Amino acid sequence: PEAFTEADIRFLQTVTQQATTALEGLRLFEQTQIRARRLQATNEVTRTASSILNIDILLPLVVQQISDAFGYYHVQIFLLDEAGEWAVLKASTGEVGQELLRRGHKLAVGSQSVIGQVTARGEPVIAHDTDTDPVHRRNELLPDTRAEMALPLRTGDRVIGALDVQSVQPNAFDPEAQAILRSLADQIAVTLENVQLFQEIQERVAELTTINLVAQSVSRADTLEELYDVVTAQLMRTFGARHGYLGLIDRSNIIHLPIFIEGGERIESPEPFPLGEGLTSHVLQSKKVLLINENAMEKAEQMGAKLVGAVPKSLLIVPLMLGNEAIGVISIQDMEKENAFTEAHIRQLSTLAAYIAVKIRNAELLEEAQRRADELGFLFNVTRAAVSSTELDEALSNVVEIVQDEIGGVESAIIYLANIEASVLEPYAAVGYGREVIARQEPVPWGKGLVGTVAARGEPLIIHDTIQHEEAASAEGRTRSAVLVPLQAGGQFSGVLAIESTRPNAFGERELRLLEAASGTLNAVIQNARLLEEVTRANEQLRELDQLKSQFLANMSHELRTPLNSIIGFSRVMLKGIDGPLNDLQTQDLTTIHQSGQHLLGLINNILDMSKIEAGKMEIQPEYVNLEDIVDTVIATGRGLVKDKPIQIFKEVEPGLPMVYGDPVRLRQILLNLVSNAAKFTHEGSITVRVERKDYDPLTGEPPRVQVDVSDTGIGIAKEDMDKLFEAFRQVDGSTTRQVGGTGLGLAISREFVEMHGGRMWVESEPGVGSTFSFTIPLHPPEDTDAEVYASPAYDDGRPIVLAVDDEPGVLDLYRRYLEKEGYAFVALKNANDLLHHVRRVRPSAILLDLNLPGRDGWQAIDDLRTAEDTDDIPIVICSIEDQRQRAEEVGAAGYLTKPIIEDDLLGVLRDVLAEYPTGQTDEQEEPERQTILIVSGQPEYRRVLQEALSNELDCTIQIALTGYESLQILQDGLPSVMLLDADLPDMDGYGLLLALRSQEEFQTLPVILLTKRALSSEELAALGNTCTRYLVKAPRGDGQPISALLDLLAELSA
Repeated sequence: PEAFTEADIRFLQTVTQQATTALEGLRLFEQTQIRARRLQATNEVTRTASSILNIDILLPLVVQQISDAFGYYHVQIFLLDEAGEWAVLKASTGEVGQELLRRGHKLAVGSQSVIGQVTARGEPVIAHDTDTDPVHRRNELLPDTRAEMALPLRTGDRVIGALDVQSVQPNAFDPEAQAILRSLADQIAVTLENVQLFQEIQERVAELTTINLVAQSVSRADTLEELYDVVTAQLMRTFGARHGYLGLIDRSNIIHLPIFIEGGERIESPEPFPLGEGLTSHVLQSKKVLLINENAMEKAEQMGAKLVGAVPKSLLIVPLMLGNEAIGVISIQDMEKENAFTEAHIRQLSTLAAYIAVKIRNAELLEEAQRRADELGFLFNVTRAAVSSTELDEALSNVVEIVQDEIGGVESAIIYLANIEASVLEPYAAVGYGREVIARQEPVPWGKGLVGTVAARGEPLIIHDTIQHEEAASAEGRTRSAVLVPLQAGGQFSGVLAIESTRPNAFGERELRLLEAASGTLNAVIQNARLLEEVTRANEQLRELDQLKSQFLANMSHELRTPLNSIIGFSRVMLKGIDGPLNDLQTQDLTTIHQSGQHLLGLINNILDMSKIEAGKMEIQPEYVNLEDIVDTVIATGRGLVKDKPIQIFKEVEPGLPMVYGDPVRLRQILLNLVSNAAKFTHEGSITVRVERKDYDPLTGEPPRVQVDVSDTGIGIAKEDMDKLFEAFRQVDGSTTRQVGGTGLGLAISREFVEMHGGRMWVESEPGVGSTFSFTIPLHPPEDTDAEVYASPAYDDGRPIVLAVDDEPGVLDLYRRYLEKEGYAFVALKNANDLLHHVRRVRPSAILLDLNLPGRDGWQAIDDLRTAEDTDDIPIVICSIEDQRQRAEEVGAAGYLTKPIIEDDLLGVLRDVLAEYPTGQTDEQEEPERQTILIVSGQPEYRRVLQEALSNELDCTIQIALTGYESLQILQDGLPSVMLLDADLPDMDGYGLLLALRSQEEFQTLPVILLTKRALSSEELAALGNTCTRYLVKAPRGDGQPISALLDLLAELSA
């Protein structure tokens, strides 16, 4: 007992304390080393993540570094698939990890597993003891796992995967380890996002490079066959396709496969097949990309489509689109692997499809252009031959020679001309054995034989073998094939052109097309030649009449002037008393004789001047003239005219008056006529001649000029008589005429002379007060200016549009400034030559129209607008120097303004006009929209029949286009309700116009009724497809049945 002393106890206590301290130090040292290793591992993972941009290399390194640093049993990383339904193993440590990767190990998101839960929740999940924690799913390859922790890999709010670590010790994950691993998971997630972005960029760059190479390869192909070779190579090289095809659909809905790849080789294409129920047809009809990466048969059946032949594991079909039209498809297939194609494949194949579609259309356009060039070249040569001579027989002889030279295989070519009065066709020019027909000069009866039949029907005819054609027979019986075309255009028929060969099947559609292209030109040449003959005959007759008139006027001049000069001369001698003294009565009688002779001589001179003016033979000899000198001589003469009246004549001439450019003789005649008239109609008071310079006038557009006013205090002129003043042989008051004499030609001649100088004449008068006659003469010769059209910017933005027609730029500019500031859109024309077209294009709310215009004057323009049904409701305001309000009211003008135009007057008239002629429906009671029918036909008689029938039977607006080009201009301004399209147009083929319209999206829904000369065959109907809504055969003359059918069809379409 009591073996240990107090000292022993104290020693043992000291040893124990020191041992405890040492052990605690060792534990802390070991923890520090573990922490250091973990932080070092974190740094190494960070460096690895920042230096490697390939996920397949990065992730195995990261899991291995974590395993080494922490000493864990197993470390792995999962990433979610594109659908976010599965967590797929991407990296795993050890041999177990390699086996799991080989097996394609994956766990469902949300499944009963640590990975399933962490990817579903987005929060860390820990199984501290796998024996007791149900969240852990055991893996037979990892039997020693006692603890498992998974941390989510997040980018923003999105979970992209999970980091999973497992230990052989329960409760292995202390808070510090959890914190470090959470930081590592965050770092890995950021790195994965950066790597993914980098890889996407790299893939896009590679994709764009591939696309560029594809584009270069496709662009180098010049023919369709070269294009097919390029596409085949691209499918196999770029996409690695061992199976694929290119399909094209024609206008008959038949699908052709010009490229068919099987087993990595291009093989012979299968037979074409109709659009049906297969996947190719499905894509053509849906116009959408089709991607099937698994269960191809099942998915095809779900779409209601059928798979023909071997069933691929994966397939991709992309439509070839041109606008809204699918012209074919391109497809790649994988017969062995599912999920073979990705979004990148879709993008690349879609790009290739776009290039192919454009290239195919370009090749078709090139073929069409070459065909058109062939036609134009032939047409050019025929036209050049046709106009090579003014003699018709020589010109047509040149034409048939060109036809024989340009079209191969022609052994005979004959042109027959129509003799309408005799109802026969006469051979006129020929080449080859057709000359024998010319030699016999046997006319062909209308409607008999091939030539007569073509003439009667007005339709071309192609005969491949005369033996199989009942009516075919040549003069010598040797013709085996022939093409005959009527020479007609615009409803005018002039003959038939026929080519023949002794060989069957010598001619086809090309030859027919060429002859049809030339028929219009030949018809025009023949019609022009005949018209020229008629004009020549008419000119000869007119020349004879003109010579007779000139001879008559010369005879009258000589026969009348000779005795008149004698009367005037001898009476003057007698008045001077040379023959002896005279008493007062004799003097009075001789004075009357002398004055009457002078008056009669003046009348004769006026009549001769007017006849020259009417014949267009009056010419002026302008030069720079001092107008004041002419005024002085005229005033001196005028004072002699009023010497017996209480009248004074005054002269007011602006100092420094410039020279004017005019004919001094005619200027004196103009001024003398005005002063003489003033002297005649003024009984007392004064006559004033006022001359002043005028600068450029922006109101009227007149150039710098001199204005001459002759004012009197005479009887004046009533307002209703003003329009008669300048009419030939008219005076305003018969009683005045009897008092003062005259023919009424003086003012008419004077105004003609003023306008020949480029000036204008007008009058202002008040009855009982007096009159002022004014005229202007330019300072310089007029300059020629080209007509042009211009408009306000964005004139069609909804503002009321005012269209102005005036040949003076200054006036148009004034209108523009007046109107645009008041909110009107402004469109200006300098002439009315093409007014109808511009009005249809612009659809103005009102038109401002000058009457004196170059080319077509204002009255003709009004007639054009009022005749056309689609423009007859547009209000017209006449703006003119002349006052012709009565005639303006008669033609239906909505307003009248006399130049110079005052701003307030213009705006007031427009306000009144637009209020009276509203351009739209009121909100209170909106009328039903009228049907608009566009008739496109170059045949006047048929067009008139249609227009009358539709106007009588339907409440509709009718638009007229004479040519295909004109119809396109009208369609650009808006779609009609229905388009009636004549298949035979003067400038283009109606079928071609229809196909061109349907190729543009905005015209694809336009109802079109095609009007043909005959019933179409099933092949022709198939070629048309859905391009026309219906077609009708045009009525023979006098047959109203097709018109009734048309009305029924229009009623059906509008219902």
